Amino acid sequence: MAQWHYVNEKGEKAGPVTEEELNALKVSGAVTPVTMVWAEGMAEWKRLGELGHIPPTPPAPNPPAMNPRHDDRPVKVYVADINMSFGSMVVFMIKWALASIPALIILFMIGGFLMAIFGGMSMALMGMGG
Repeated sequence: MAQWHYVNEKGEKAGPVTEEELNALKVSGAVTPVTMVWAEGMAEWKRLGELGHIPPTPPAPNPPAMNPRHDDRPVKVYVADINMSFGSMVVFMIKWALASIPALIILFMIGGFLMAIFGGMSMALMGMGG
């Protein structure tokens, strides 16, 4: 049985390993079709995917089917711990409220601008009709 050498993910030569061990490395993802490999009798290093006699990686088995839960009762959810002291929570809420002030100012400015435009238009229309 051939002893294989390969280049690992760090770029270092590794091995020798048996063909079974090489296939196990392939299944685990430690070697891929582009991994460079060499065995005695080969003229040069080749990519694992170029070799025809290494069997392909078998597909991963499908997980067993889950038994769906058929329970329509409401489930109560409790927050056990948010890992924040009360004082830190209050400070966080104050910072959040202060950070929202510029957004509120911008929204009020846009609303005032729209009221001025549409209010002026409605006044002009009423003035023309009377």
